[in-house]
Amino acid sequence: MKATVSAKHTFEIDRTGSGYVINGNERLLDVVRIAENRYHILFNGRSHNVQVIGLEGKRVVLDINGKRCEVSVATRLDEVLAKLGMEQKAGHFLDNLRAPMPGLVIDVRVEPGMTVAKGDSLVVLEAMKMENALKSHGDAKVKSVRVKKGDAVEKGQVLVEFE
Repeated sequence: MKATVSAKHTFEIDRTGSGYVINGNERLLDVVRIAENRYHILFNGRSHNVQVIGLEGKRVVLDINGKRCEVSVATRLDEVLAKLGMEQKAGHFLDNLRAPMPGLVIDVRVEPGMTVAKGDSLVVLEAMKMENALKSHGDAKVKSVRVKKGDAVEKGQVLVEFE
């Protein structure tokens, strides 16, 4: 896969039996989950505290040792589809809207058959006394809505399915 950090640095990453190959160099990587969305990573003898702040499609926002960065990932399939001009269509096959955390559905703003654009608010989820508007990651047609107002949802539960 390719990982692009803060839109500046790109890394080619392959997993091996004993670690990872990053830009052609084998590296040892030890990852320990400390808590929900928090990890301790030992990378080439250096210690890093990592918190996952947000996930959106193939983009993740991280706090690494107190510094915020965005990482975009692309698999080999993503690259092939992009070369064929099909990257927009690929998202339709992969992206269902999932609950990023447990919570209570306080509003559903879409229904089956609707066409949504990237950034459109689809579902409002209340979690930890905060309202979170969950938005579309791209242009798509809604296939089904699996929740209704008042439903309690679990992390990872599919809320909206796209065609």
